[in-house]
Amino acid sequence: MTTKIKKDLYIPFRWEERRHVFLERFFYIPKKYDSQNHGELLNWSRPEVFGNDLPVFVEFCSGNGQWIVQQAKAHPECNWVAVEMRFERARQIWLRSFGENLTNLYVVCGEALEFLSYYVPPKCIAQSFINFPDPWPKRHHAKHRIVQAPFLRCLSKTMKQGASVTLVTDSPTYRDQMFDEFKQWRSRFEAPFFCTHFPSYGESFFADLWVGKGREIFTYSISMKWIDLPCQPHDSLDWSQQLSLAKTFQSQGERIVWKCNLGIETPFYPLDDEMQFQAASLAMRRFTEHIWPIFQDHTDFVCLYQGTAGFDAFFSWSDKQRSEFERFTDKETPLALPLFCAESFAIYFQMLSHRLPDEAKVLLLFDLTHLKSPMRALQVISKERFEHFSIGFRGMDLPLEGLWWEGTTLYTRKIETTAGVVFPRELCDRIEELLSLDGVKILFESNVSEEWEGLDLLYVIAGSLGVQGMRKLSGFRAAGGEIIEI
Repeated sequence: MTTKIKKDLYIPFRWEERRHVFLERFFYIPKKYDSQNHGELLNWSRPEVFGNDLPVFVEFCSGNGQWIVQQAKAHPECNWVAVEMRFERARQIWLRSFGENLTNLYVVCGEALEFLSYYVPPKCIAQSFINFPDPWPKRHHAKHRIVQAPFLRCLSKTMKQGASVTLVTDSPTYRDQMFDEFKQWRSRFEAPFFCTHFPSYGESFFADLWVGKGREIFTYSISMKWIDLPCQPHDSLDWSQQLSLAKTFQSQGERIVWKCNLGIETPFYPLDDEMQFQAASLAMRRFTEHIWPIFQDHTDFVCLYQGTAGFDAFFSWSDKQRSEFERFTDKETPLALPLFCAESFAIYFQMLSHRLPDEAKVLLLFDLTHLKSPMRALQVISKERFEHFSIGFRGMDLPLEGLWWEGTTLYTRKIETTAGVVFPRELCDRIEELLSLDGVKILFESNVSEEWEGLDLLYVIAGSLGVQGMRKLSGFRAAGGEIIEI
């Protein structure tokens, strides 16, 4: 039987004495208070807060707490933080938490932006929710809305890899602004990137109120989706905390990207070190046996690498590698070194991916910043070299569709055009001429027939394509497309 605890809460000081105050499961941040000089970061594992290291989920604009109290009761494996600006509402949540004896619910009374800016440690929030924020419908009041750039900058600094944000509103205007603010984040929902029927989300006062009045409710969920898995030789492969977080995501219908931290991004990673490879293979087999059977239906990608595509800058040369470079077929070309190093890493990634389930989509995230030129970048990351992988890019402005990434944000780039440039399998110095054309997108020779949908015109360097490439162009021409050779 639940023990009822009689408690109450009052503002503990006069206006002129205002200060932040830590009480039992309650943190008070007064208005117009200089937190920058007096704030201290919350330590969730302290006994007076949660006293454990369970994942922390934060709801902003908690109102009277109906939704978050339900969540805290339903998910005792998580810690929940209610952030509410109005004291009387925060007091109601606090009273409910004691009435339900919820030790995994902590209440913050104060401005959300101030709370994030001065009191929340970096990279500590597993999920955040913004439920029915005040829409401030008048145009001259819109500046008071919570979902704006300063709030999002602070929020992004406090969220872990694998974190997600869910926003709920009944206001179409606010819904559209939310989408604009988060447009670089991948949505969990298909276009138009919100849903109006999400019965498993939970009840709240405003949801009941607006549904009762016939309004549509828009739920917009943006997720970074990453869960880090320590996979290096010195790691124990005890992923119990990661599994706990994944089960929470799974229960809420979230999709997951598993980031296998193998250490391959480390400069001078030894590709031909047999012990290093066996340790990485063991981690991949453990993932296949213990994680994949449980979470395969909720997994988007398994990420093996997130780092520079300039593999030659930090390549670990052994006698074996030097001997193989001497036999490299493109040894006499200007890009021989970067292409050989990229090929060596591609083979290594391929060998590791063989330890993963065939159904798993293996992700490689490349930073192109140090590759100096578009031609060099496209040769290194060509789909012929990494044909069995999903590839994401950052660091260079290329007219290339597909996955792109920035920090922990993964998004899909779509280029609206009717003209394309065919990038040849073999080295070609003149490709820079085609990349200087306006309004085109890049198609790789090996994938040209899969990527020409919606295009009317293809530019090609004369004599640069192989037999298969020319055969595919014949199909494009037969379908009514125009080809211009340069």
